[in-house]
Amino acid sequence: MTELHLPRLVFALVLLLASGLAAHGQEPVPEPRTEHRLTVALATTGGEVPDDLGPKDFAFEVGGEPESLDAVISAADAGPWQVVVYLDAALANADEVRRAATALADSAARLAALGSVTIVRAAPEPQVVLPATDDPAAIDASLGQAALLGDTVDSLRELRRRYFQRLLYLRQRRDVDPNGDEALGQLVAEAVHDEVTLVTRQQDHLLTFLAGRGPGEGRRALILVTGGFDLEARQFYLDQLPEEIRTTVAAAAPRRPLDGITDAWGQGLAVLGWQVYPLQLPPAKATEPDTEDLAYDRYREASADSGTDRSVAPPAWQTISLQKIRRQLLGSEEQPEPRGPLLLDPKTPLDLVAGATGGRTITERQELLGTLEGLGKSALVDFQLSAGDDARPISLTSRRPGLEVRTAQWTGEGVPTAVAAARARRLLAGEPADGALRLAATLRKAPGGRSVVETRADLSSLVDLRTEAAEDRGNAGGTLPEAADATLDEETPVEVRLTIAQGSLGGPVSVVHERRWVDRPFEPWQLSVPVEPIPGVDRVAVVLEDVDGVAWGGVLAADLREAGAATDDDQGDGVAPALDEDELGALAEAAYLPRDQPIRLLPPSSEVLRGKVRFQTLVSDDSISRVEFYLDGERAEVARRPPFEANLKLGKLPRPHTVRVVAYDVTGREVGNDTLSINDLGRGFRVHIVDPQPGRATGAVDVRMDLDLPADRRLDRLEVSWNDRRIATLYGPPFRQRLVIPADHPEGFVRAVAYLDDGRTSEDVVFLNQRDFAERVQIRLVELYTVVTDANGRPVKGLTADKFTVREAGEVQEIADFDDAGDLPLTLGLTIDSSASMFVKLPAVKQAAGDFVRGFLSGRDRAFLVDFDTEPRMVRPMTSDLYRVVDGIEGLEADGDTHLWESIVYSLMELQSSAGKKALVVFSDGAEEEEALSFRTCQRFAQRLGVPIYLIVLHPGIARGDDLTASVKAFTRKLERLAGDTGGRAYFIPNTDHLDAIYREIDTELRSQYLLTYYAKARTDGDDEWREVTVDVEGKGLEARTISGYFPSF
Repeated sequence: MTELHLPRLVFALVLLLASGLAAHGQEPVPEPRTEHRLTVALATTGGEVPDDLGPKDFAFEVGGEPESLDAVISAADAGPWQVVVYLDAALANADEVRRAATALADSAARLAALGSVTIVRAAPEPQVVLPATDDPAAIDASLGQAALLGDTVDSLRELRRRYFQRLLYLRQRRDVDPNGDEALGQLVAEAVHDEVTLVTRQQDHLLTFLAGRGPGEGRRALILVTGGFDLEARQFYLDQLPEEIRTTVAAAAPRRPLDGITDAWGQGLAVLGWQVYPLQLPPAKATEPDTEDLAYDRYREASADSGTDRSVAPPAWQTISLQKIRRQLLGSEEQPEPRGPLLLDPKTPLDLVAGATGGRTITERQELLGTLEGLGKSALVDFQLSAGDDARPISLTSRRPGLEVRTAQWTGEGVPTAVAAARARRLLAGEPADGALRLAATLRKAPGGRSVVETRADLSSLVDLRTEAAEDRGNAGGTLPEAADATLDEETPVEVRLTIAQGSLGGPVSVVHERRWVDRPFEPWQLSVPVEPIPGVDRVAVVLEDVDGVAWGGVLAADLREAGAATDDDQGDGVAPALDEDELGALAEAAYLPRDQPIRLLPPSSEVLRGKVRFQTLVSDDSISRVEFYLDGERAEVARRPPFEANLKLGKLPRPHTVRVVAYDVTGREVGNDTLSINDLGRGFRVHIVDPQPGRATGAVDVRMDLDLPADRRLDRLEVSWNDRRIATLYGPPFRQRLVIPADHPEGFVRAVAYLDDGRTSEDVVFLNQRDFAERVQIRLVELYTVVTDANGRPVKGLTADKFTVREAGEVQEIADFDDAGDLPLTLGLTIDSSASMFVKLPAVKQAAGDFVRGFLSGRDRAFLVDFDTEPRMVRPMTSDLYRVVDGIEGLEADGDTHLWESIVYSLMELQSSAGKKALVVFSDGAEEEEALSFRTCQRFAQRLGVPIYLIVLHPGIARGDDLTASVKAFTRKLERLAGDTGGRAYFIPNTDHLDAIYREIDTELRSQYLLTYYAKARTDGDDEWREVTVDVEGKGLEARTISGYFPSF
């Protein structure tokens, strides 16, 4: 990665000018210098620090050259400390946090005596748990709660556990897979990449969080509670492999990929003025009293006395899941474990960062006490340096005998460039920008094969932002640089830094920093910066910062380079010609600073909507006098006065709908609009063109898109085109782009295609200026996931397409495609009854369901978890991190009534927009109770979605075939019909003893499916009638099971 710092050129010119003036007998121009302050830890052999220290007692160097100190400020006059206790829950486990938190809580009084203490938890993003305070009781209580909850995600170790399981599987297959060594190399490279991404993310979160507190003028200490990480990430995986293949596998992954970024992390923290004290307390030795446990018990007992005991034993799956999975993999009772610990050398990088900032790593409780005492003796030194924003190496040593000093190894001016690079990385990774400055950027072609990044920003908000920052930092004990305290007016210039990072989702390849003076900050500001295109790099992140650290903003540039890419050869192909400069300018204009939306639709509070529902709006434009409400494109209501609300009839089924509002002023001019999708819980991944609507339009047209992403995936890009001529590529919000439709050939279509980081796509098309939309041949591709069982009910695999016959409404259909769907990725919904009647049964259900989820080892399967009693709840949204689903299962608690039908509909809504193979597995004790949503509604919804439903019902009477009441018999028939209509099965069991076997049977069925597809044309008698489907299979005793039919439109 290359970094350019243009201010160096400016300073070089200043020095050159100064030497030129001196040669002509004129006074040289003085070199610009800025004031700096450094925290110095002092210690003597006798323990007492002298109070008469001055600049002559120290030797100071910058970049290896001697520099003078202006003043030494003793500890008594240095002012209070700012202390941040940072609990990194992504890089620490529960025991590490518990030990550190209890030790710090025992020292709450010492912490409070230093100054203000802020407690932060990052899991992964930092959140302030306790705002700045010097109240020892509040500090003690907050840290005690952290110790009790032990609330961590321990992402790094979990990542290594997951990859270790996959490595075991590939290692076992080496004898039968000729490409086994190559597969292992790819796996190790993937694991290292994911580790680097995780650790870098946590470093960036910490660095940008502290940068938000501004450059420091006083003493600042960061107590970092973390488990650490390995600089050589690949070594753990190599240690698990035979020695003869380690060299080959190692070549696939980079060596020590975290060295450079960890160095930059330490430099950035040092320039911000923070001394870092990583806290890693080991478990107590068996022969010693565990003081951490004693302190922990103090909080647990106090919590129990108040009736709020939150201490929880580790979930059982954390200790048994690996062994079970490994036994499945190896087919034996052998229980292999990783060679060595999960983290090999986690302390070394922490030592490096501590040393760079003037801190030190703390590994003993007594060492913590000594460190806190030493902080109280720390002094400050003042000095001046030539202006510049680079981190510069410094050295401070003692000239007085017996005096030891420890201080940061780096200094710099304002917010370091490491912070800008971290913000750019977060943008490239798809994280939203949380800065306060509004800006937008485009990437356009430039002569000579180059590109140019055009940035526009609104800096007028700096006035209020500086005022707020001054108040916030004053409250926190910090100060603003003198330049940032100045009141802005139209004639006050502001210095900003623009950072342009070219890269991809994996991070930046090239980073360029430029500092510029803005003469008139109250006027829109624009800057064009030429960049060299880099092969294989498709994203450009732009970060703009006030160099004093008051405010920043960031955005991913809209790529407009394809808009002018047409050649003369295109003119005869019926393709729109390349845009001229005026059209390109109009196209780019809309990307800058989009105005606030004048009207917004407010989402209703319920997630499942049907019947009559009231929709409300939020209006920010006083000119609005009329609002029209549209339901699925048809005007439904008109509101003519504030608050502009309407009741819309959605029907009995909770179908997906699109609600749209259009606002007009008194002259009938459209002021604004908004669109809301409802009953679309599981839409997962979708792009939708909100504007323009189909119809007539020419000239400049704004294309506005809504984008829904799966929770565990990131957007790669969003391409916008007109008649298949790509106009722009967007990488982040706002998803809005201007399109120029020529008046001489206005017919065409707008297409938006979104790409996920895993290669999946979603697109939407809107036709404009078309003469006739009516004549469309509607052909539907019907997919039938089918299970074939023998006379004993066992799944049968290995059949060919000629063995199957598909009929729709009795007519034989031609099979368009046939495939073995057993290895296709599975999307699984798991719905578990947690009503009060499940209290005794729930532990066994959780164990069996957890083992069921753990069995999915492909790495491509996804799952979600819903629990229900009186109402359904999404415990774990759709995710490929199946350990999170297992963790959610372990946390279920029994309470409330049983609302089965509503919960099934709720779960199906989560699945409705997931493509490919999917299934819903429901466990309940069969207690049918009064519900707001009927079985008939649930059945029709299930028929429309066609997702196989597997029902496991724990009911001894039904399982034994007892003489049941009429209501129980009716309930049983409903369950069997629901499973049969969807191609699933209903299981009735007397107790939980058979749960494991049933879950295994379901798993086997899902891995034994065939996929049959055929094309069904629209019928003249309407396209919303139920179409019955049957599948027959040749072979004695064989039976094919699939959906019983489908509704074409939904």
